[in-house]
Amino acid sequence: MKNKFLVALAATSCLASLHANAAPSQQSLQNKIDLLEERLEKIENKSSSKISQTAREVYGNSFNPSIGIVLNGKYQAFSESEAETISGFAFGEEGARGDEGIAIDESELNFSGNIDDKFFASMTAAIVREDGEDKIELEAAYVQTQPGLLALDGLSLKFGRAFWKLGYLNEQHAHADDFADRPLPYRVFLNKSYNDDGAELSYVLPTNFYSEIGGGVFAGDDAPFGNANGDNISNWSAYARIGSDIGSRQNWRLGAYVLSGQTGDSGRVSNEDNITFIGETKLYVADLRYIWAPTGNNRQQEVLLQADYFHRDDDGTYADAAASTCNVLFDE
Repeated sequence: MKNKFLVALAATSCLASLHANAAPSQQSLQNKIDLLEERLEKIENKSSSKISQTAREVYGNSFNPSIGIVLNGKYQAFSESEAETISGFAFGEEGARGDEGIAIDESELNFSGNIDDKFFASMTAAIVREDGEDKIELEAAYVQTQPGLLALDGLSLKFGRAFWKLGYLNEQHAHADDFADRPLPYRVFLNKSYNDDGAELSYVLPTNFYSEIGGGVFAGDDAPFGNANGDNISNWSAYARIGSDIGSRQNWRLGAYVLSGQTGDSGRVSNEDNITFIGETKLYVADLRYIWAPTGNNRQQEVLLQADYFHRDDDGTYADAAASTCNVLFDE
């Protein structure tokens, strides 16, 4: 019994010694934890301060407009001369391909930015030379809804003056074209492009491939209508587009469009004011685009093939101003 008591006493003494040694170690560990927590709190406070400051800076700049300048110089030469007028078409100054040689083409001043989290706005002023004088024209000025504003994802509303969805090239500014002049159908049917005043609603459908539908209403003060007819909402458009990728290096898109409306009382003028059309015009357009990007990145290198088909129906009075007694119904 004496030996057992001695062993128990030794064990108790050993445990007391361990507790006595552990107490300073635990205190040291706790001090280190407290120090780390204090340092971590300082780092978090500093990061929070930086984030808050950055947020204020971004917030302050987000409503400032982005300003851009496009200087568009070109040289062009043609193997064949172009006729000054094309029978039956309103071939205006904008649609003319211009003089040969070196020239400063249509240059632009662009202003765009977010109005708030709901709307985006953009304005483009074009500097052009007409009849030997430099002029500033309002080419586009519109407001567009931001994503998520309306009930459906993919739904967007744009209103103002813009290059509306019609064929492949109409949305594109002239300085972004691949050639010195636009294809003849755009020049004779649309006087280069359709950028009337109006509003357009578009919806990208929730499908596995790209699909989009939309339409708009317009004032009718631009070709192919000529001038507004008073109520500003009788001219309209509708379109549908589908497309998809072919692997990682190819894609395609197919579109169909209709633009319909009536000219005003003074009609649409063509052939240097010799011919006037008053009535209803419907323009049908189809476009097909195919892109192949050998590197997989079309910003670096691409081959683009695109085609447009135009068809116009006119139903109304087609008059020759040089022979005012001749008024006939014209259906093209």
